[in-house]
Amino acid sequence: MRSKKVNLEFFRSFCQQTYGITPTVEISNTEFGALQAASTPLYMFNAGEDPWSFASLPKNSGTLTAVTISCTNCAHCVDLHTPSASDPKPLKKVRADRLRVVQGWIA
Repeated sequence: MRSKKVNLEFFRSFCQQTYGITPTVEISNTEFGALQAASTPLYMFNAGEDPWSFASLPKNSGTLTAVTISCTNCAHCVDLHTPSASDPKPLKKVRADRLRVVQGWIA
């Protein structure tokens, strides 16, 4: 669950108070490619409980592989944590998939 007060205006205010800048969507989209991610190849992982998933690309497109999972305790960067035997099955599966995809890029 996330408060409705954690919205775009909240983050703009946070950036201004913390870093002294107010980010703009237009500048970010120009720099990073907006819906056409300016990086290739790219594997983008989203977890259903991740509050940043709204800022991600949710579908495969070109050389972008986008994966979204839903599981208990699967939030921001959970896929980068040290694997554990107690990890949820969807998380184990996405880690194995990511390894297979990246190995394919290297080959």
